[in-house]
Amino acid sequence: MLSTVFVSFIGLLMLIPSYVTMAQTRTVIGGNIVNSAITGTAVGLSVMGMQNDSEIAPLRIGLGSGILVGVGLAAYDLSDSEGGELIVSGVLNDGQNTSVILLLDTLYGGALGAAIGSATALIANEPQAQGLQYGSSAGVLAGFAFGLLDALTMAERRVAPAFSTTASPDARGLVTVMNDHWSLDIAAASLFSVPDFNKAGGKRLQPGFSLLSLRAEF
Repeated sequence: MLSTVFVSFIGLLMLIPSYVTMAQTRTVIGGNIVNSAITGTAVGLSVMGMQNDSEIAPLRIGLGSGILVGVGLAAYDLSDSEGGELIVSGVLNDGQNTSVILLLDTLYGGALGAAIGSATALIANEPQAQGLQYGSSAGVLAGFAFGLLDALTMAERRVAPAFSTTASPDARGLVTVMNDHWSLDIAAASLFSVPDFNKAGGKRLQPGFSLLSLRAEF
């Protein structure tokens, strides 16, 4: 498995145009792999839930497949970015890579399925745990199927210039969720203004790291 992923990475790096910065490349690759790994894990757990079986083979296959799919989606996004910042606008969400659309649709499906399963269990006077198990599992699988359709065929893809400033939030997180008015960055590199008493201006910029960064425009 590791050798397959390594070979895929080498092939992916050969496809990256020279005008794409390494920072953008790492963000696209990392974001797609993390998002797809989470999606694959959720799908694997849902298959286990539908089968009502503790055998972890679906989880193992889901995680491994998710990583490989993430590599493929990263290559797809890099080839489409044209040296700028790719914005993917799905039916329900916007993001900076294809995999975040698939991930969020999958999670939304799971949440909706859990609510429907819980309500059905209440009406039928069945155990809530069973309703949540089957409802969320079916919802994740349905959300995943819709997410594939959304991310690969329905989503609008556009490229913003790499150094432009627009009214929309300029997200730089490894994983980003955003729309026209707000953005949530996970694992974002940042510049912080800190006091500097040895400098005339009294301040200096220092690179740092933010685990979560929420920005909004009103």
